[in-house]
Amino acid sequence: MKRMDQHKDALQLMARQPAGCFEEAYPLGNGAVGAMIYGDTRQ
Repeated sequence: MKRMDQHKDALQLMARQPAGCFEEAYPLGNGAVGAMIYGDTRQ
């Protein structure tokens, strides 16, 4: 079984700048629970 840190790069979402509106955010979820990720955690 492979460790998660071996696949770290394959599990990253990258953007040049934070989302400015709802349509630009990354949707994450499993069908029952979801979130929109806008980015910019350096505040």
